[in-house]
Amino acid sequence: DFERENWISLNGIWDFAFDDSGEGEQQNWYQSHEYTDKIIVPFCYQSKNSGIGDTACHPYLWYHRNFDIRKEEGRHYLLKFGAVDYHTKVWINDQYVGEHYGGHSSFQFDISTCVRDGSNSLTVRVVDTNSCDYPRGKQFWGEEPERCWYTQTSGIWQNVWLEITGDSYFDSLQVLTDIDHKIVDIHTHWVGNRSKNISCRILYEGRVLAASEQEQEPGNTDFCFHIKESDPIEEFHYWSPEHPQLFDLEITICSGGHCEDRVKSYFGMRKISIENGKILLNNKPYYQKLIMDQGYWVDGLMTAPSDESFYQDLKIVKEMGFNGVRKHQKIEDPRFYYWADRLGLLVWEEMPSAYVFSAEAVANTTREWI
Repeated sequence: DFERENWISLNGIWDFAFDDSGEGEQQNWYQSHEYTDKIIVPFCYQSKNSGIGDTACHPYLWYHRNFDIRKEEGRHYLLKFGAVDYHTKVWINDQYVGEHYGGHSSFQFDISTCVRDGSNSLTVRVVDTNSCDYPRGKQFWGEEPERCWYTQTSGIWQNVWLEITGDSYFDSLQVLTDIDHKIVDIHTHWVGNRSKNISCRILYEGRVLAASEQEQEPGNTDFCFHIKESDPIEEFHYWSPEHPQLFDLEITICSGGHCEDRVKSYFGMRKISIENGKILLNNKPYYQKLIMDQGYWVDGLMTAPSDESFYQDLKIVKEMGFNGVRKHQKIEDPRFYYWADRLGLLVWEEMPSAYVFSAEAVANTTREWI
């Protein structure tokens, strides 16, 4: 849902180490450390697919790998993490670039000033304790899973990758649809150093339905389009589980005829509302046949073994006659929602729970939820 052409996957085999005494940062492991283990990212160390399969609690984790790039002037290099549980710190070539709290939310760092042409070093430190003061979802906090809880997931458990942009780039995109007025609002935010031409195109089945361009200073740029029916006799192209019709979206930043960033996305024209105690989809009462989906995999725990696994899992849900899933105590990989949108499945989403009520738990849950 935020696709660039120029990107590099950083999944695969990384150097790995437990730091049970918590001394690694004080001893400058981000500068130099002799790693004795390997791990397959993006699988957590507790899972079989990681190559480790150790289910004991190790609160301090270190990851390291090298990657090669051709560094060019006027480009930005964005390091992206799908999800890392729970507190993450990152270094590039021994330089600290930032930290993130939250085990289920994505984050990124602009590492343009840290990377160099050729080989680069990436080091990640993760802290994940058995605390019940932050959102855990279905992860158990004791030594052995019991009752309705499962094995803990610690460290990197979603994709890691690098995206390369021009001198200016988009860092957020929000799409709001209004089927009653057949309007779609596109909200973007972009980073740059001077005014640029920002353009937006909407396509349906490869055909351009609407396009607009405006010159803007860095910051927010908004577009509003009226989406017309392609055929006035046919019904409007609403999204529903029975007819998962989607519109493609493309936004670009250009200067002097040169494209500095291009992002592709998509959206569905659909509306969820409540009337007389009933849930409506596109202004009509909709009977939901949902299956509870906890999103755990035999060998990967919270991480699916492949993109194909998401597709096959949701395809089976459709074939069984369901029209949606209740995603239980887990925020999923974006590819899960992509296939739900493409195949036609409603998703009820639950924020993972903390298991004590305290001021710290409220702060942690609220920050990650937002």
